[in-house]
Amino acid sequence: MKRLILLFLLAASGVQAQDIVVRSGDHAGFTRLVLQGTTVTDWTLGRTQTGYGLRFDLETIRYDLASAFDLISRDRIRGLSVDAATGGLDITLGCDCHAIPFEFAPNVLVIDIKDGPAPPQSVFEARLDGAANTPPDATANLTGPASARYDWLALNGAAAAAAAPPTPRADARRLAAEVDQNAFRSLLAEELGRGATAGVVKMQPVAGPRPQPGALPAEPAQARAALEGLPGIAIAAPGQPAADLTSDGAICPSDDALDPTRWGMTDDANADLLRARQALLAEFDIPNADQVTLAARTYLYYGFGAEARAVRRAFPTAAMPGDAETALSFIIDGAPPPDDPFQSMQGCDTTVALWAALSRSESSANAPVNGAAASRSFLALPGHLRLLLGPRLHAALLRSGDTTNAEVVKQSLGRVAMPDTATIPLLDARQALHHSDPDQAEAALDQIKDGQDAMEALLARVEARFQSRTPLEGSDLVALEAFAFEQAGGPRKADLSRALAHAYALGDNYPAAFQQAAGSADLATDVWSVLAAQGPDAALLEVAVGAPEATISRLGKSLRAAIAARLVGAGLPNAALAWVAAPDSDLRIVAQVHLANADARSALRTLAALPAPETADLLAEAYQSLQAYDQASALYLAAGNTDAADRLNRWQGRWPDADEGSDTPWAVAAASLAPSVPPGALPPLQASAAQLEASAATRAAIQSLLAAAPSDPVATPP
Repeated sequence: MKRLILLFLLAASGVQAQDIVVRSGDHAGFTRLVLQGTTVTDWTLGRTQTGYGLRFDLETIRYDLASAFDLISRDRIRGLSVDAATGGLDITLGCDCHAIPFEFAPNVLVIDIKDGPAPPQSVFEARLDGAANTPPDATANLTGPASARYDWLALNGAAAAAAAPPTPRADARRLAAEVDQNAFRSLLAEELGRGATAGVVKMQPVAGPRPQPGALPAEPAQARAALEGLPGIAIAAPGQPAADLTSDGAICPSDDALDPTRWGMTDDANADLLRARQALLAEFDIPNADQVTLAARTYLYYGFGAEARAVRRAFPTAAMPGDAETALSFIIDGAPPPDDPFQSMQGCDTTVALWAALSRSESSANAPVNGAAASRSFLALPGHLRLLLGPRLHAALLRSGDTTNAEVVKQSLGRVAMPDTATIPLLDARQALHHSDPDQAEAALDQIKDGQDAMEALLARVEARFQSRTPLEGSDLVALEAFAFEQAGGPRKADLSRALAHAYALGDNYPAAFQQAAGSADLATDVWSVLAAQGPDAALLEVAVGAPEATISRLGKSLRAAIAARLVGAGLPNAALAWVAAPDSDLRIVAQVHLANADARSALRTLAALPAPETADLLAEAYQSLQAYDQASALYLAAGNTDAADRLNRWQGRWPDADEGSDTPWAVAAASLAPSVPPGALPPLQASAAQLEASAATRAAIQSLLAAAPSDPVATPP
C-alpha cells in the first residue's frame, strides 16, 4: 500500500522561482538541515565528489544561508554552497556519514546527515552525474511475490537488464513506461478506497484542474516521505479526533504542564511549601532543576506569582519550563504577561483556554475564546484559586459575550465564597451592567459594605451611573480620587482613570474629565458623548467651537451629528459646519446646518442623495427659503404638516381657502369676508343694519387674530 502511494506521488509540479531558508541543528548521532520555502516538493538528492548535492526542478532559486551554521559545528557538515551550473545546493561533508531526506510538510524538506554508512540500496547514494559509485538497481527492493490480480511490479526482465545506467530517475521512467496505466489506476483506486474505508487514509479534494490521463512525467522526482499530510492525502488512525490547534495552526498544549491540579499538591500549604523549598541546590551548589520547578509550581498553586518568578531568577536551570509558567505567574498576580504566549490559544480545548481567557486585555474583547473549556478547567481548580481567579474570568467571559459560562463561574464562586463577602454581589452587578441594567446593578452594589472590595464596588457604581447618566455623590467622588492616587502606579490605574473621567463628566467638570481622558481616544469619546447629551451650552461651546479637525475626526458619525445639532440650536450654525464636513456625516444634519446658514441651495443638493419620503419636511423648508411656496406647501402636505401648508397659503393670500371648514380665528375672519346677502338685495335700512353687524363681526375676528398671534410686550405709557 505504501509503495502504491509513493509511486502515486511521483508527479512533479510546475517550474517556479522561490527563496529557500536553510536552518540547522546538532543532535546525538546526526546533524539536521531544514529547508523551508513556498514549496519544496520537486527535488533530487544524490552523491557528489565532496558529499551530497540537492537539486530542485526550478528555473530560479535563492538560498538563505545566513543562519545555517548558527547552531551547529562543522564536524559533519563542513560547508554549504550553491552550484553555479545547476543552481542546486552542495553539501560538503567532513565525516563518514550518509544523508536521509524526508518532507516534513509540503513546504519543509529535512535532510539528516547521520554517522556511519548508508542503508543498503539507498537511492540517495547514487551519483548525480551517474558516473562513479552507481548503487544497485533501485527497483530491486520493490519486487514482491506474484499476485492473482494484476501485478504492476512484474517488469520485463530483459528490458530491465538493458537499462543503463540504472539511476533512480531512469528506473522510475522505465517503470512508468512499462506499467499498464488503466490497470494501475484501477488497483490504486481500489487500495486507496480500502484505506479510506479503514480510516487510515483521508482523501482531500485538491484545488485546480483535474489531471488528464496519460503517462507519468518523463523524469519524476525521487520518492517522497512525509511526516505530515501532503496535498490531497491525510493519514489518521481510525476514530482519531481532529487535532486541537491554536489560531496559528500549532498543536495546543496538553493539560499536563498547565493544569495546577496535576502538580501533586496536597492542599496543606505549610507542608507543600516546606517540601518545595528543600534541596533547591544540588552538589557544587548547582540548582536542582526538578526541585526548582516544584518550588515555582507550588508558589503558583497557592497564588504567589511574584515568588514563583523570584525562585526562577534565583535558581536558573536550563531544564525549567519556559515562558508559559512565567506568564502564569503574571496572570495569577492580576497583571498582563509581558510576552503573552497564550495570545493564539483562546480556542484550545485544554486548560490553556483558561489562561488565555485570563490573559486577554479589554482591547481584545472580541477575540474568540473557548468559554466551555475555560469554565471546565476553572471548576477543576482548588477553592482558593477559584476565589482568586473567578471574578477576573467572569469579567473576561462577559466581555466576550459568553454569558452562559460566566453564570457557571458565578455559581461556582457562590459555593466557595464566604457569605458576608462582596464577591457574589459584585458579580451580580457586573452581570447587570453587561445587560445594560444600571438600576439592578446599583441594587446589588447596595448590599456591599465598606471593606477590601470597596474599590471594586465603587468602580462598578461609576459604570452604573455612566450608563444611567446620573452624577456621582460627592463622597464617592472623593473616595474615587483617593483610590486613584493610591493606585497611581498599579495595575488598576487604567480602570481608575476611566472611572474618574466618567465621574467628572457626569458632574459637569469637563476640563478635568478631558484631562483624565488624555491619551485614550475611547475615553475621550465617552466624555464627548456625555457633553453632547446633557452638558451645559457654555461647556459645549468652550470645546466644540474651533475644535481641531483631528479631534472631530476621531468621533463617531452620530456623536458629531449630535454636537452639530446642539451648535445649531445655540445659534451658531457657522461653527456647526466644521462638525459636518466629513464625507460620512449624517446628511439630514448637514442639510439642517445649511438651512440654518440660509444656504437653501446647498441643502437641496445635500438632500438629493436621500430618499424623498425621508426628507419631505427639510425639502419643504428649503423651498420655502427660496420662496417656492407651491412646492413647499405640497411637500408639507405630503409630510402630514397641514399647519405649515396652511400658513404658506395665507402668505400667498389664499388664507380663506386654507381655513375653510375650521373654527380657528383665521376661519372666522375668512367667513367674515364673504357677504351673507348679495348687495342690493335688502332695503336701505336693513342693508345698513347688515353692514353694521358685518363690521362688528370683522372687528371681533381681528381681535381674535391679535389675541392668538404671539407678540412682544409693548410698554404702555403712563
